[in-house]
Amino acid sequence: MPNTESLPVLSLKPLMSRLFKIRMIICAVIAAIAVITSPQQNRAQAQTPEVQYKLAAGFYERGQWEEATAALNDFIARHPNGPQAPQATFFLAETLMQQHQFKAAYLSYQSFLTQFATHPLAVRAMFRMGESAFRDNNTQIAIRMLEEFSRKHPQHDLNQYAFSYLGQLRLVKSEPQLAQLAFERSLQNYPNGAMSAESRLGLGNALMKQGYIKDAKRLFEYCVTQTVDQPSIADEAQLQLGLLALYQQPADHTEARKRFSTVAENAASSTIRATAILSWARSIGETKPAEAFNLLEPVVGWEVPVGIKVDLLIETAIAASKTDRTEMALGYLKQVRAIKPLTKKVLDAVRFEMRLLESQDQIQTAIELADEFNLAVEKRTLIATNQEATGRQQYTDGNFEGSLETFGLLLKLQNTKPKQQMTWRYFEALNYIGLKKLHRAESSLGRISADFSDDKLKSLVQFCKGSVKFRLEKYSAAIPHFQKYLNTDLEPNDRRNAKQELAICFAKTENIVEADLLLDSLVNQNGIGQADLNDELETIAELLAEAAQQRQDDTISAKWYTFLKEKSGDEDRRNRADRWLLVRTLETPMEQQTLATFTELFAQHPQDARLITTAVENAKQYESDNDTAAAMQWYQLALENSPATNVDLNGGVKIKIAKLASSLGGTATLTIAKTNLESWLQNPTNDETLKAEVLFQLAWIYHDLGDLSKSLATFEQVATQHPDSKYWPDAAYRVAKQKVSTRNNVAAKTLIDKILAVNNLPAAIEARTLFLSGKVAFAQQDWPQVESAMLAFSAKASSETTKLTAKYFTAEALFQQRKNDLAFEAFNELHRNVASLPPQYQPWIWLRKASLNLAVGDITNAAKLASQAKERFTHFNSRFEFDYLIARGLESKGMLSDARKQLEKVIASPAGSKTETAAHSQWRIAETFFHQEKYKLAIAEYYKVDSLYAFPKWRAAALIQAGKCQEHLANPENANKLYQQLLDRYPDSEFAAEAQGRMNQLKTANAKTPNAKTTNR
Repeated sequence: MPNTESLPVLSLKPLMSRLFKIRMIICAVIAAIAVITSPQQNRAQAQTPEVQYKLAAGFYERGQWEEATAALNDFIARHPNGPQAPQATFFLAETLMQQHQFKAAYLSYQSFLTQFATHPLAVRAMFRMGESAFRDNNTQIAIRMLEEFSRKHPQHDLNQYAFSYLGQLRLVKSEPQLAQLAFERSLQNYPNGAMSAESRLGLGNALMKQGYIKDAKRLFEYCVTQTVDQPSIADEAQLQLGLLALYQQPADHTEARKRFSTVAENAASSTIRATAILSWARSIGETKPAEAFNLLEPVVGWEVPVGIKVDLLIETAIAASKTDRTEMALGYLKQVRAIKPLTKKVLDAVRFEMRLLESQDQIQTAIELADEFNLAVEKRTLIATNQEATGRQQYTDGNFEGSLETFGLLLKLQNTKPKQQMTWRYFEALNYIGLKKLHRAESSLGRISADFSDDKLKSLVQFCKGSVKFRLEKYSAAIPHFQKYLNTDLEPNDRRNAKQELAICFAKTENIVEADLLLDSLVNQNGIGQADLNDELETIAELLAEAAQQRQDDTISAKWYTFLKEKSGDEDRRNRADRWLLVRTLETPMEQQTLATFTELFAQHPQDARLITTAVENAKQYESDNDTAAAMQWYQLALENSPATNVDLNGGVKIKIAKLASSLGGTATLTIAKTNLESWLQNPTNDETLKAEVLFQLAWIYHDLGDLSKSLATFEQVATQHPDSKYWPDAAYRVAKQKVSTRNNVAAKTLIDKILAVNNLPAAIEARTLFLSGKVAFAQQDWPQVESAMLAFSAKASSETTKLTAKYFTAEALFQQRKNDLAFEAFNELHRNVASLPPQYQPWIWLRKASLNLAVGDITNAAKLASQAKERFTHFNSRFEFDYLIARGLESKGMLSDARKQLEKVIASPAGSKTETAAHSQWRIAETFFHQEKYKLAIAEYYKVDSLYAFPKWRAAALIQAGKCQEHLANPENANKLYQQLLDRYPDSEFAAEAQGRMNQLKTANAKTPNAKTTNR
């Protein structure tokens, strides 16, 4: 098969003539008879079909393939309908296969199947037809024929070859998942078959291409150590291990070099050796080009397949170019051009050669090369590159007229790339700006398309457009261009200038807040505070202060006038700022004075009602602005100066202070709030509705101060004494939550049901109560209720973390109800967000996802997830479940000994030893021996399941399998006893009907032939 561009494909063995050993013995006997016959007889019989066929058979038996081909062709032409015609047609195709004439062999097998579809050799011909297409690199036909063969003849031994060939074909087509399935089928059905080593190597390649690095590594290491009798397999596996060392993060260059060096020194195949050296050189080419060149130069002349030859030449040329051996690089690339057919890789090499020629100022040679290969675009690019360099230099030198003329000529070129057109148009605009022809610059920039892909050029164009419109005093139009420029992922070179001009645009267009934020960033960026403002920023600050003053935004205007007063190096600016600030202070209303000012006023006018009212109003204003600390200070000032007789105001202020303190936090603040509320509750005449609010607030303050028993008692007081209060549902929820935490689930459920029955229940409380309801149902394993409650909660919840937790409970409920499709989808989504979930749920999500992958037949992914999770969750109590899943993955790859070791870990685990997973693991250990036809060992392991575990399903499964083993060992009486035990002990088992059926078969077989053996399963 052809090589892929990156990794070598498997070199699968052709089907040898030993598969037709019996047929060849017959041919040999016929040939021997022909030799014994006398010359006279030979001449007399020369024209008979029998003699002609015997002669052809003799050539075939002696391996004289050309003579056999000619004789069989002649026989078929003379006797197309003779009795030996079918065999002659089949063996003609075989001789062509031996001579590597695969296309002709394919047609010959096809002819055989067309004429003799029912012949005993037809099955084999169908397989060989697929194999000949495989050998002829006819991928699609080979896949179709081999898949048809395996579908029509699933039990045929040739499937071990068919599956391996199909895996290799799928690798060539870059379909690693399908390749994986084919190789796994080969290993499952033929774990020790003739193609098992090739299939393991192929499976490793398929897994590696899908990113299953650990599984691939395990298989390659197995091939290296267990295929000493197949050195080519071991060499290729060693090569892949080297590549894997480079793929891992971080790359292990030492390990890779060791692997590549081993292959390069010891491999018998020059192709594999060359591939190893090539991979080695690629791994160091970026950092050590000289070393890469020294590795490649001796190898580049080797006789290897064309694909590898091209790769060697190109990589050697790259290494040569990086070590100032440009002439040598050009020589290697010239050799690449001599290789036909003209592939994409060869064209890429041509382009590389052109770039090297260009770097050597051999522009004309590069253009001639472009003409030779019809690379018109590259030719135009080379011409344009020279002109563009000239125009750029003219612009740098300030020759705007000359640069403008050069880029004007470039813009007239036909069929140039859009990116080039946009770059040239950009320089045209820059030159117009340099010539102060702003309207023409604006026109040029307007002709630049917005959908080209160069992000850097896009950014520069946006800045240029903004600057032109700024200079034309089109401030509103300039703003979006500066914003796009500043929002780019790149780091703009003129960020400071763009910000300054954008700030002016904002100020000019009365976007005061935006201008203020931008000027803040400019000031902070320049480290203002320890040095005077520069003139540009002073101008912007004054412009902004004036604009804010006109918009009556006193806060921003005061901010920048104050800044100028303190920092400006211009005395006139400082005086103008000082005059404005003085006027503003004289005009400030009393309610906007500072807290310190009010404290002084209270000292002069104690208990002044006007001052108290204003203090309360100021507190309310700060409260509405979410400035909790300031609001609390103003309320406290009002309370301290209010007379004791003002009961209503004082009570309301106390509650306000308590609420604010609760939100503000801090022990000192909360203690003040607690004292205020406890004091308020001492008055028996207080309103009952307000009392429920005070109790509820006080309960939270107790909670925040850490007095949880008082907090819960106060919540219970609200829940029991104020059932009509709007605070009752929340308080009742807190009580229910505490009962859940003490596992009093029955009492909790009663209270939860009452809360959910409340009309117009606040959405937040309803959501929290639904979640609590789901947790109670989870504890009681009421899975339908868990699903219902958590789905209802998810529709109402706002917290993404809590939603994810609810989704976990929902997914688990689906899993427990065997709704596998829905559970699979739910756990997939959870796995994508697993890091956002509480730690105690994370290992379960990995486990459930892996288990569901196993349920849908994706064993490899299940094992991969389990392996990753086992390493990740080292303290997970149910880690033995991961061992079980890893074992299933090893089973699927035919690595039965390794699978048994993994299953034994489950059985030995303290947490898992008595679980159903352990029972299943013991049963699977027995199954591995069954598949290897080691029936006595299998029986012993099945008996352990029946003796050691209390799970009826697996005990019944063990009994029926042990019975089958006894049948294979020709012990029908023992088998009958085991089947009868199953029926007596587990009459309702899913295996009961099968056990009865097998007993009936044994009875019938014994009646006919007492010593007859039954069939396997």
